[in-house]
Amino acid sequence: MRKKTVQPCTLLRPSRLVRPGRLSLTLGGLLLLSACSGVWRHNPYALPIARYNAGPDTRAVPSASVEAARQFMDQVGVSQYTSPDWQPGRVREVVLLTFRDDVSAMQKQAFAQRLARLTQDSRRPDGSHPIDMIEIGWEGAQTRTPIGRHFLYILQFRSEGDRHFVMGPPIVTDPQFYDPAYAAFSAFMAGLIVDRTEYGYHPAIVPGIVARSKRAS
Repeated sequence: MRKKTVQPCTLLRPSRLVRPGRLSLTLGGLLLLSACSGVWRHNPYALPIARYNAGPDTRAVPSASVEAARQFMDQVGVSQYTSPDWQPGRVREVVLLTFRDDVSAMQKQAFAQRLARLTQDSRRPDGSHPIDMIEIGWEGAQTRTPIGRHFLYILQFRSEGDRHFVMGPPIVTDPQFYDPAYAAFSAFMAGLIVDRTEYGYHPAIVPGIVARSKRAS
Protein backbone atom coordinates (compact mmCIF):
# COMPACT_ATOMS: atom_id res chain seq x y z
CA MET A 1 0.00 0.00 0.00
CA ARG A 2 1.25 3.46 -0.85
CA LYS A 3 0.01 6.46 1.12
CA LYS A 4 0.72 9.93 -0.22
CA THR A 5 0.10 13.22 1.59
CA VAL A 6 0.06 16.23 -0.77
CA GLN A 7 -1.08 20.02 -1.13
CA PRO A 8 -7.11 14.92 -4.78
CA CYS A 9 -19.19 3.33 -8.14
CA THR A 10 -19.76 3.83 -11.94
CA LEU A 11 -17.90 1.42 -14.23
CA LEU A 12 -16.53 2.97 -17.43
CA ARG A 13 -14.92 1.20 -20.31
CA PRO A 14 -13.41 3.44 -22.97
CA SER A 15 -16.81 4.35 -24.41
CA ARG A 16 -19.69 2.86 -22.44
CA LEU A 17 -21.28 2.43 -19.04
CA VAL A 18 -21.13 -1.11 -17.70
CA ARG A 19 -22.98 -0.95 -14.43
CA PRO A 20 -24.44 1.82 -12.26
CA GLY A 21 -23.53 1.83 -8.59
CA ARG A 22 -24.88 3.36 -5.41
CA LEU A 23 -21.91 5.70 -5.12
CA SER A 24 -21.61 6.43 -8.80
CA LEU A 25 -21.45 9.21 -11.32
CA THR A 26 -23.41 8.37 -14.48
CA LEU A 27 -21.79 8.31 -17.88
CA GLY A 28 -24.46 10.74 -19.05
CA GLY A 29 -23.28 13.23 -16.45
CA LEU A 30 -19.67 12.79 -17.48
CA LEU A 31 -20.54 13.15 -21.16
CA LEU A 32 -22.48 16.30 -20.34
CA LEU A 33 -19.46 17.72 -18.58
CA SER A 34 -17.28 16.83 -21.55
CA ALA A 35 -19.76 18.36 -23.98
CA CYS A 36 -19.67 21.60 -21.98
CA SER A 37 -15.90 21.70 -22.25
CA GLY A 38 -16.09 20.92 -25.97
CA VAL A 39 -13.36 18.30 -25.66
CA TRP A 40 -13.47 14.52 -25.12
CA ARG A 41 -10.14 13.23 -26.39
CA HIS A 42 -6.67 14.66 -25.96
CA ASN A 43 -3.17 13.93 -27.10
CA PRO A 44 -1.70 12.39 -23.92
CA TYR A 45 1.67 13.93 -24.74
CA ALA A 46 0.21 17.47 -24.65
CA LEU A 47 -2.45 17.41 -21.95
CA PRO A 48 -3.34 20.84 -20.56
CA ILE A 49 -3.40 19.38 -17.05
CA ALA A 50 0.36 18.95 -17.29
CA ARG A 51 0.64 22.68 -16.58
CA TYR A 52 -0.46 22.16 -12.98
CA ASN A 53 2.31 22.22 -10.39
CA ALA A 54 2.54 18.91 -8.55
CA GLY A 55 3.92 20.67 -5.49
CA PRO A 56 6.78 19.36 -3.36
CA ASP A 57 7.87 15.78 -3.87
CA THR A 58 6.52 13.90 -0.87
CA ARG A 59 7.99 10.60 -2.09
CA ALA A 60 11.67 11.49 -1.68
CA VAL A 61 12.08 8.70 0.86
CA PRO A 62 10.49 5.55 -0.67
CA SER A 63 8.53 3.19 1.50
CA ALA A 64 9.69 -0.38 2.01
CA SER A 65 7.07 -1.65 -0.46
CA VAL A 66 8.16 0.85 -3.13
CA GLU A 67 11.81 -0.04 -2.66
CA ALA A 68 11.01 -3.76 -2.90
CA ALA A 69 9.04 -3.17 -6.11
CA ARG A 70 11.94 -1.19 -7.59
CA GLN A 71 14.37 -3.99 -6.78
CA PHE A 72 12.09 -6.53 -8.44
CA MET A 73 11.71 -4.26 -11.49
CA ASP A 74 15.50 -4.00 -11.73
CA GLN A 75 15.74 -7.80 -11.74
CA VAL A 76 13.26 -8.34 -14.58
CA GLY A 77 13.99 -5.11 -16.47
CA VAL A 78 11.76 -2.04 -16.74
CA SER A 79 10.75 -2.87 -20.32
CA GLN A 80 9.42 -6.27 -19.27
CA TYR A 81 7.95 -4.90 -16.03
CA THR A 82 5.77 -2.42 -17.95
CA SER A 83 4.97 -4.51 -21.05
CA PRO A 84 1.28 -5.27 -21.76
CA ASP A 85 1.85 -9.04 -21.62
CA TRP A 86 3.68 -9.02 -18.27
CA GLN A 87 1.65 -11.14 -15.81
CA PRO A 88 -1.68 -11.01 -17.71
CA GLY A 89 -4.95 -11.18 -15.79
CA ARG A 90 -7.42 -8.81 -14.21
CA VAL A 91 -5.72 -6.43 -11.80
CA ARG A 92 -6.98 -3.23 -10.20
CA GLU A 93 -5.58 -0.16 -8.48
CA VAL A 94 -7.77 1.56 -5.90
CA VAL A 95 -7.10 5.19 -5.01
CA LEU A 96 -8.73 6.88 -1.99
CA LEU A 97 -8.65 10.68 -1.88
CA THR A 98 -9.50 13.52 0.49
CA PHE A 99 -10.05 16.91 -1.13
CA ARG A 100 -8.97 20.19 0.41
CA ASP A 101 -11.74 22.06 2.26
CA ASP A 102 -11.63 24.94 -0.22
CA VAL A 103 -12.13 22.82 -3.37
CA SER A 104 -15.47 23.76 -4.92
CA ALA A 105 -18.11 21.44 -6.37
CA MET A 106 -17.24 22.76 -9.84
CA GLN A 107 -13.59 21.83 -9.35
CA LYS A 108 -14.61 18.36 -8.21
CA GLN A 109 -16.77 17.96 -11.31
CA ALA A 110 -13.84 19.00 -13.49
CA PHE A 111 -11.65 16.49 -11.66
CA ALA A 112 -14.13 13.65 -12.30
CA GLN A 113 -14.35 14.68 -15.96
CA ARG A 114 -10.59 14.53 -16.41
CA LEU A 115 -10.44 11.19 -14.65
CA ALA A 116 -13.11 9.69 -16.93
CA ARG A 117 -11.21 10.85 -20.01
CA LEU A 118 -8.21 8.75 -18.99
CA THR A 119 -9.82 5.69 -20.63
CA GLN A 120 -9.09 7.49 -23.91
CA ASP A 121 -6.15 9.75 -23.04
CA SER A 122 -4.04 7.06 -21.44
CA ARG A 123 -2.30 5.10 -24.18
CA ARG A 124 0.94 3.46 -25.12
CA PRO A 125 3.19 4.70 -27.92
CA ASP A 126 1.57 2.14 -30.27
CA GLY A 127 -1.86 3.70 -29.61
CA SER A 128 -3.26 0.92 -27.42
CA HIS A 129 -5.18 1.85 -24.26
CA PRO A 130 -3.83 0.21 -21.07
CA ILE A 131 -6.81 1.16 -18.83
CA ASP A 132 -9.58 -1.41 -19.23
CA MET A 133 -12.12 0.31 -16.96
CA ILE A 134 -12.51 3.09 -14.39
CA GLU A 135 -14.86 2.96 -11.39
CA ILE A 136 -15.50 6.25 -9.61
CA GLY A 137 -17.64 7.45 -6.72
CA TRP A 138 -18.23 10.08 -4.07
CA GLU A 139 -18.62 8.84 -0.50
CA GLY A 140 -22.31 8.45 0.30
CA ALA A 141 -23.51 10.03 -2.98
CA GLN A 142 -26.57 8.60 -4.75
CA THR A 143 -26.42 11.15 -7.57
CA ARG A 144 -23.70 12.57 -9.79
CA THR A 145 -23.49 15.69 -7.63
CA PRO A 146 -20.18 15.65 -5.72
CA ILE A 147 -20.66 15.87 -1.97
CA GLY A 148 -18.23 15.74 0.90
CA ARG A 149 -14.46 15.56 0.76
CA HIS A 150 -13.87 11.87 0.14
CA PHE A 151 -13.65 10.21 -3.25
CA LEU A 152 -12.42 6.93 -4.64
CA TYR A 153 -11.58 5.57 -8.04
CA ILE A 154 -10.53 2.14 -9.22
CA LEU A 155 -8.54 1.52 -12.38
CA GLN A 156 -8.81 -1.93 -13.95
CA PHE A 157 -6.08 -3.36 -16.18
CA ARG A 158 -5.58 -6.49 -18.25
CA SER A 159 -2.10 -7.18 -16.86
CA GLU A 160 0.33 -6.15 -14.18
CA GLY A 161 2.47 -4.63 -16.92
CA ASP A 162 -0.37 -2.28 -17.90
CA ARG A 163 -0.82 -1.27 -14.27
CA HIS A 164 2.88 -0.55 -13.85
CA PHE A 165 2.93 1.48 -17.07
CA VAL A 166 -0.01 3.67 -16.03
CA MET A 167 0.84 4.17 -12.35
CA GLY A 168 4.49 5.00 -13.09
CA PRO A 169 6.26 6.89 -10.27
CA PRO A 170 7.43 6.38 -7.62
CA ILE A 171 8.30 2.86 -8.82
CA VAL A 172 8.78 3.39 -12.56
CA THR A 173 10.72 6.63 -12.95
CA ASP A 174 11.95 6.43 -16.56
CA PRO A 175 9.55 8.56 -18.69
CA GLN A 176 9.96 6.12 -21.58
CA PHE A 177 8.13 3.48 -19.56
CA TYR A 178 5.21 5.24 -17.91
CA ASP A 179 2.07 6.94 -19.15
CA PRO A 180 2.37 10.74 -19.60
CA ALA A 181 -1.42 11.20 -19.45
CA TYR A 182 -1.77 9.67 -15.99
CA ALA A 183 1.36 11.48 -14.81
CA ALA A 184 -0.21 14.78 -15.92
CA PHE A 185 -3.47 13.86 -14.21
CA SER A 186 -1.60 13.09 -10.99
CA ALA A 187 0.04 16.51 -11.13
CA PHE A 188 -3.37 18.14 -11.56
CA MET A 189 -4.81 16.05 -8.71
CA ALA A 190 -1.99 17.02 -6.34
CA GLY A 191 -3.21 20.61 -6.29
CA LEU A 192 -6.68 19.59 -5.05
CA ILE A 193 -6.11 17.01 -2.32
CA VAL A 194 -4.63 16.67 1.14
CA ASP A 195 -4.39 12.88 1.29
CA ARG A 196 -4.06 9.99 -1.15
CA THR A 197 -3.84 6.27 -0.46
CA GLU A 198 -3.53 3.66 -3.19
CA TYR A 199 -2.74 -0.01 -3.68
CA GLY A 200 -3.09 -2.70 -6.32
CA TYR A 201 -4.96 -5.96 -5.96
CA HIS A 202 -6.31 -8.92 -7.91
CA PRO A 203 -10.11 -9.10 -7.42
CA ALA A 204 -11.64 -12.26 -6.02
CA ILE A 205 -15.39 -12.43 -6.68
CA VAL A 206 -17.51 -14.11 -3.99
CA PRO A 207 -21.12 -14.60 -5.23
CA GLY A 208 -23.95 -13.86 -2.83
CA ILE A 209 -26.62 -16.29 -1.67
CA VAL A 210 -29.19 -15.09 -4.25
CA ALA A 211 -26.72 -15.48 -7.08
CA ARG A 212 -25.84 -19.03 -5.98
CA SER A 213 -29.52 -19.97 -5.61
CA LYS A 214 -30.34 -18.83 -9.15
CA ARG A 215 -27.46 -20.84 -10.54
CA ALA A 216 -28.54 -23.91 -8.64
CA SER A 217 -32.07 -23.70 -10.06
